[in-house]
Amino acid sequence: MSEVQIAPSCASPKRIIIVPHASALLTATYYARVAEAVANLNLSRRKIPDWMADCLFRADVEFHYQNGGVFIVGDEDIDDAFCDPSFRWLSDLIKSAGKTPKQRPHYTLEFRLRLMALSFWVDKPHVARHFAL
Repeated sequence: MSEVQIAPSCASPKRIIIVPHASALLTATYYARVAEAVANLNLSRRKIPDWMADCLFRADVEFHYQNGGVFIVGDEDIDDAFCDPSFRWLSDLIKSAGKTPKQRPHYTLEFRLRLMALSFWVDKPHVARHFAL
């Protein structure tokens, strides 16, 4: 079963998405599958953050940690996660699609991968469910 799940919510009309744990995000397989999914979006590196914002700031979705705590995406989190206004890292990620990294991603990529994974869970859950197989 995937690390991230969409949980039914009885108390809220919002869709609840469980935030993936770092142990799932920081694997070579997870990274490779996210890279492939991002490449398949066919968006420029400058459009990907816009797509992420559209996904992460929807009013009909809530993000929760596995323990039930609420995960809040802040207004500047996408920009802060990428630390580069040109988003060149996204170009490198797209170029790596189809290749499995030889080592697991560095811990500094955790927040980027988390925001990207959550974006897919919002917009393309049928793709996201394959990230942590």
